[in-house]
Amino acid sequence: MGISHGLASHHLRQLGKYGFVRQVEGVDNRERPWQLQHTSLSADGIEDQPGGAEALAVLEQLVAERAVAELNGWQQRRASWPPTWRRHSGVTTNSIYLTEAELAELTETFDALLARYLEQRPIDDLASRPPGSRAVNLTLIVTPQDPTAAES
Repeated sequence: MGISHGLASHHLRQLGKYGFVRQVEGVDNRERPWQLQHTSLSADGIEDQPGGAEALAVLEQLVAERAVAELNGWQQRRASWPPTWRRHSGVTTNSIYLTEAELAELTETFDALLARYLEQRPIDDLASRPPGSRAVNLTLIVTPQDPTAAES
């Protein structure tokens, strides 16, 4: 990784403290492997905490910037990928009128669909990956819009 063992251990312990990774049993006393606990991120309830709104804004900005960087990388690699991968990758955008309940249903359905794949194929379990599968990054950005003057 290009960092000292001590520094790596410190960062892994910090990630473990917050539930991102956990230490698992190694083959001997010298080996101390860590296992990834989560491959998804949700900030549910963070706004209710002191400083939560500010933390959420920073988190959302970082996630959006990472998604844009991933897209830029994909645009540079796209031509080298097979047509089916290209056809089902990239950006999709829609504007739709939804109620609060419909938006909740839509995002819960999206999350449930992804959860099915995440549970079947833990990111660190090579044996669970189907032949031909590749890592795919998905970012859902939902932004309710303020009413226009005509809608008010």
